[in-house]
Amino acid sequence: MRKDQSPFTKFSCVNNTVVILNPAANSDRAQRLRGEVGNLAGDSMICETSAPGEAETLARHAVGEGFEKIVAAGGDGTINEVVNGLAGSNATLGLLPMGTVNVFAMELGLPSNNLASCWQIIEGGNTRLVDLPSANGKYFVQLAGVGLDAQVVKETSATLKRKLSDLRRTNRGAQTAPPLHRIGKRFPQRRIVCPDRQWPPLWRSVSFFQTSSHR
Repeated sequence: MRKDQSPFTKFSCVNNTVVILNPAANSDRAQRLRGEVGNLAGDSMICETSAPGEAETLARHAVGEGFEKIVAAGGDGTINEVVNGLAGSNATLGLLPMGTVNVFAMELGLPSNNLASCWQIIEGGNTRLVDLPSANGKYFVQLAGVGLDAQVVKETSATLKRKLSDLRRTNRGAQTAPPLHRIGKRFPQRRIVCPDRQWPPLWRSVSFFQTSSHR
């Protein structure tokens, strides 16, 4: 789909909800979850993504076509893309957490591994306001990192995240990251400038959180 091409133009907005589904999120369960989302969504339109960044484009088009509830069905990465598509609009974000960890959904207190309950929340219009900070022209609702923390996340492959998910489901929880030699043995120091607070002079890694904990 071209970025300037909307998949929604031929559909009426009688139902004001659209679901943006990342079928690759936790792909070992993808087939079952796709069926469950389809059953829950009923008459709501479902759009599946096929490439990174497409969820943002779909969300932006959905807003432009008048949809009022945009549901992100996927992991935290999918949510981040959809949020960037909704930024600046009056549309409401809904969540169907289907990723490896689903940190943002946990922070909001959404039911874990219960898409039906999450859909009831969406249908019921139960909403809450969250801050929408931005960094480098991109919005985020969870966290942003600079330095080591950001590079580790970038280098963590989808395959590794699926392996971690398998460990979590079998109660053999583990935390791991790519070897440091793969992402550089030396990180440049950064200076934090803040007009109303004094910070230690130099840092190698900085994280900004909207969450109560860094899971």
